[in-house]
Amino acid sequence: MRSGWYRSLFFLSLQIALLATSVVLILQYGDSRAFFLLIPLCILFVTMNVCMYKSEKKALQACLLQERLKEASKQLETQLLYYDTLMDEVNNSRKQRHDYINYFNTLLSLLKMQEINEAKTLLQQIADRSTALVVGYCRNLVVDSILTAKKLVAEELDIEYIIDVILEDNIEIAQIDLCSLFVNILDNAITACKSVDSGRLIMLSAAVKSGCLIIRCKNTKTNEIKLDNNRLLSSKDPSPDHGLGIAILNDIAREYDGSLNIVYDEEYFQVTVFLMCGAQATTFE
Repeated sequence: MRSGWYRSLFFLSLQIALLATSVVLILQYGDSRAFFLLIPLCILFVTMNVCMYKSEKKALQACLLQERLKEASKQLETQLLYYDTLMDEVNNSRKQRHDYINYFNTLLSLLKMQEINEAKTLLQQIADRSTALVVGYCRNLVVDSILTAKKLVAEELDIEYIIDVILEDNIEIAQIDLCSLFVNILDNAITACKSVDSGRLIMLSAAVKSGCLIIRCKNTKTNEIKLDNNRLLSSKDPSPDHGLGIAILNDIAREYDGSLNIVYDEEYFQVTVFLMCGAQATTFE
């Protein structure tokens, strides 16, 4: 976008220079020639303004296209991650099925031999292992895969990761929009937590209430931030792409007749997204 400003400044400076030149010529040749000098200059000014408008329009379209391509790339990565996670779950299910067949055969053998205590011990071990295997966050597979993937990132960065999400698969929100919502929210939270030395925390909750999906995320931070045209600006990340996540969240919220609310202080940042989805209400505190 900076190149666009430079082009505008160049055209403006050139027009000022031409206007000053025309004034000098008019003063030099008198009023009789002023009319013949002003006509081509006016035509030139109009032509330059049209060219500048077309140039700025193309630059803006290119910028918007670039942002859409980046968002589409991020969504594609999320979908690929989802399919990878789904394949891992299928493979794990196959392994677990094989293990359980062996467990049940062993149980049958113990029961036939009247080894009741050994059978009870094995059953307890199977129950404990089954409980440990339950790591899903919600019934929506797309959202669950994202939450699971971001959990791994949080663990690597020593971030306390607290999730309370109640979402069904039949929610009336496009899966691609759910990807964008949760990926951008969690990416922003993880990025903010990286600057925190100790006590890193992400708390994410989501549920449907009265036909409205409410997603709330609170995370620790140390950066000084401000909002500029729905973009989140950080004192420690001046890159032009930083903060696009908030703008994307706001666009999706508007698409579903919802809203975006942001509050923060010196230690915490909290974003809440409201989207009308017409789904059956579930408990949300």
